[in-house]
Parts: sequence; structure tokens; C-alpha cells
Amino acid sequence: MNEPIVLCSASDIPPGSMKGFNIGAQEEVLVANVDGVFYAVGNVCPHRAAGLAQGKLHGPEVTCPWHEWKFDVRTGEGITNPHSSIKRYEIILEDEKLLIRA
Repeated sequence: MNEPIVLCSASDIPPGSMKGFNIGAQEEVLVANVDGVFYAVGNVCPHRAAGLAQGKLHGPEVTCPWHEWKFDVRTGEGITNPHSSIKRYEIILEDEKLLIRA
């Protein structure tokens, strides 16, 4: 199993906000704080490859900045198009640090 990757301090992503991270040569992840609970999903919209971190977060829904496709950050499921989803990642809160297992 892969070792967790430290992303940032939990305080860097306050409730109602999100932040994008590069975790590998070809992999980007979006971390969202929904009412104090952290979720991690792929940061690339499957529609036209826009960075979701530049979009908007409303509750658990992230909206793509280009064409307004919506995804649930809790599950990765597509809301606008149920046949398109984004990858979910395991996120760990340890000693006030956010880690991800890719």
C-alpha cells in the first residue's frame, strides 16, 4: 500500500473552501472542507479537463469553472451528468495535517 502524502495543514482549508494539489507527475487532487469534514477527489473535470479548484464549492457540490458541470465531493459522483464521475481519494487528518493516500 502507498505511503500517505502530506498535503497541508488542516487550517489551510477552512470550512466552505477547497484547494488543488499536484500529487504526482500526472495526478491532481482537490481537497474540500464541507462543514469541517474533509473530502478528496480528482481535480480535473472529465468534460473538458478544467481544474475544479478554480470552480465554486456550494455545500458538497463543486462546480466546474468552464461549463458548470457539478460533482459531489463526498462521493465523486456527477450531478450534471450521472455517467461522469471523478476519482475519490482516502484523506487522513493526523496531528492537524491533511494526508492523502494516492
